Amino acid sequence: MDHQITEDWKKEITKQMDALRQANKQIDAELQATSAILKEVRNHNNSLVIQSTTCERKTSS
Repeated sequence: MDHQITEDWKKEITKQMDALRQANKQIDAELQATSAILKEVRNHNNSLVIQSTTCERKTSS
């Protein structure tokens, strides 16, 4: 009886670990996508800063 309970627990733990691995892969993919978006936002922000600085120079001349 104890052996069967142990086997059942092993199966359940394996199933839960597989689910956690799958969730981790999904989280990793979402993190990579978020990082890519953040990089684009930073690049756009830097572009706006450069444009703003250029406009300020033209205005103050």
